[in-house]
Order: sequence, then structure tokens, then C-alpha cells
Amino acid sequence: MRDYYSEVPKIYVCGNGICTVLGADSVMCSYAYLTGMSRLSVHPFMIDIYGEEMTVARAEFIEEDLFGAERMIKLASPAFEEVMQTIEKQNTIRSSFPLVLGLPAFREGFTEKDARSLLSKLKEICKAYPLINKIIPVFEDQTAGYQALKQGIQMIKKEESLFCLIGGIESMIHPVTLEWLDGTGQLRNSKNKWGTIPGEGAGFCLLANEHSVREHNLPSTTRVVGVSTATEKNLPDTDTPVTGESLSKAIRKLLLLRENADNKINNIVCDLNGDRYRTDEYGFTLGRLGEHFRDGTDYFAPTEAWGDIGVASATCYIMLTNFLAEKKRTKGKYNLIFNGAPNGKRVAVLLDVNTTS
Repeated sequence: MRDYYSEVPKIYVCGNGICTVLGADSVMCSYAYLTGMSRLSVHPFMIDIYGEEMTVARAEFIEEDLFGAERMIKLASPAFEEVMQTIEKQNTIRSSFPLVLGLPAFREGFTEKDARSLLSKLKEICKAYPLINKIIPVFEDQTAGYQALKQGIQMIKKEESLFCLIGGIESMIHPVTLEWLDGTGQLRNSKNKWGTIPGEGAGFCLLANEHSVREHNLPSTTRVVGVSTATEKNLPDTDTPVTGESLSKAIRKLLLLRENADNKINNIVCDLNGDRYRTDEYGFTLGRLGEHFRDGTDYFAPTEAWGDIGVASATCYIMLTNFLAEKKRTKGKYNLIFNGAPNGKRVAVLLDVNTTS
């Protein structure tokens, strides 16, 4: 698969459903975030290696002693049902379609057994929605949701399906996962003030091409212009300097896809959390590409409200951008999403939010 992809024909987002620590549906989560609500809190019983209470973003509407596949399916169910009920209310789609699902790569607290259990439970839920004809899992680090997005776009482009449901399910608050993050120095604490705040959530969005949107009279305010990835070699804790070259590369490719180069990037949704390395990386990117942004320092960073939601970031960030467009909170035509993973992977998505299908 190429490291970037521009969709031809045009691909639209036609429905969303998410569940985060801010709430169990897209409207609740969006309003909660935009009003400044944050659900970062101390874990009820986990202590880090320094003897401090761990800071997490935990869905308090789920039992605190429920973990693994059982917890992840409780996060996924309301998000999945929200988007599927939106689709069914349209009552115009008759063709079945796949669910391409981003899931975490196997790690401490999420094993192959957990993945099989989660997929089995999701298949049971899908039985109530016969429009879903298969589930295609994509196992990756934080970028799995974006890989699922690219795969779904390609399936529509190749006419393998008229529609494609993209999803991502994540929970980082399993005690074993927290201990692993703690032991590898990734957690935020008094010694690492810009570390990860483990979160959890799930998100789904329906994709369709322009013809299908028109034929089925589907609502859409967001078009996926392109998806781009790159890999950063100059990582933290190495002797190499921060340059932001890979993030710049990923974004630069997307800038070439604009219909008019005079149209600047407006809203930005990203995973920045104050970490100096990532901040410097983005700073160098703006130094190279700042002329293409309305204001590169004006961005939405949901990680400070709902924590690091890993593979669910892609669909949840798209939903937030879509919500901003629907509520006329966008400031122009093009919006940008970008994300980074500890292994150096950088991914960016360009969205057209001032469009009519």
C-alpha cells in the first residue's frame, strides 16, 4: 500500500458513532469536549513505580473491575449501534458492506486470545444488523484506525463495496497494560509530566462514494481528501536531533491534493499533549509549511480531555471534525487530522468540510 492515498472517486463520511470517557454517543462527547470537560482522573487502585496514583482517562460508566474484551465490547457497543441506527433510519441502503476494524497490536493486556474474544462478541452484535457482511480486523499500533481508513477507501475505489464501515476499539486501562506502560516509562507522572495518559474509547464511521451519497440521499458534510503516512527515524531518547521531517512529509503530500492552493488548512485535530519532542516536531513542520495554515497554533487536542485512545483516534477525530462542520464551527474548507506513534509512524488526513455531495 502506498504511503499516501487520494481518493478517486470522492469519498464521503455519511455517519458516525463514538463512545469515549466523555460520553456514550457522538453528540454528548462533542459537546462535552467543546465546553472544556475533561475526564482525566486518578485510577481507583493502580500505583506507579514512584508510589503515585496513576492518572488515566477511564469510562466511569463501566465497572472498574471489568477488563479485556468484555470492557472493550462495552465501549464498542453504543458507538456501533449509534452509527448503524443512523444508517437504518435513512432506510435507503440495501447493499451490504464490510466493517474494517482497527485493533491494537498484541501487547501486555491485549493478547491474541483477547482479540479473538472481542471479534466473536462483535460478530454476535452484528447479527442484529445484516447490512454488515464481514469484519476485517487490522492489528497495528496507534495508527490501526488510519490503516483501516485507507483500506476502506481502497475497497470503495476498487468497487469491491459501495460502502464501508470503519472502526477502532481501544482500552489502555487494563492493569497489565498500565504496568507495562509504567515499566517502559511511558506514563505521565511527576517524573514524566508529558507522558501518556491511558484512555479508552471506540469509534465508527460510514464511508461512501459520491454516487452512493446522491443515490441514497445520505447526509454528509465531510469528504476524505487523502490519507498520508510517513515514518520518523529521529526518535526521542536517541542521539538524533528532532527535525519533524516525517510529519512534514505526510502533511506536504496532502497539501498537493487541495483543489486550490490558496485554500488554507483551518481546523486541526491532533494528539499533541505538550510533550516537548512532539511539540518541537510540529513546530519544525509549521516552519516549513506554516504558510498553508490559517493559524497552525490553533488546534484541538482531545487527548487532554479523553486521554490517549490509540487505534480509536482516527474515527473519533473524524467524528469531531464532522461535528464541527455540522454545527458550523469550522472556519473554512480544509481541516487536518494528524497522529503519531511511539515507533515513529506519523499519519495525517485531509478533510474537506465545506462541501456538498
